[in-house]
Amino acid sequence: MYGIELCSVKLVKDQSSKKPKGYAFVQYMNQDDAMSALETMDQKYLDGRVVFVELAKPMDKKSAYPKTCGPPQGSPYSGQKQPKDQQST
Repeated sequence: MYGIELCSVKLVKDQSSKKPKGYAFVQYMNQDDAMSALETMDQKYLDGRVVFVELAKPMDKKSAYPKTCGPPQGSPYSGQKQPKDQQST
């Protein structure tokens, strides 16, 4: 895509192996360029692989979790969800 200005690209890598995880965060100079990338590149082939383009979910400033998800639910040991009335705050 020519004529679109990128602001930054963050290639996400595994912390231990330092190998790419297979996704990146791309920031565009303006919203129109971001929407153009979404419309023209989503589910297209690049170097023989399908590219999926999505808008990033906003992060909650109080935690490291996306606003739509929240922290994981349930005990990390049992793998089972706890009822909402038993969850700690």
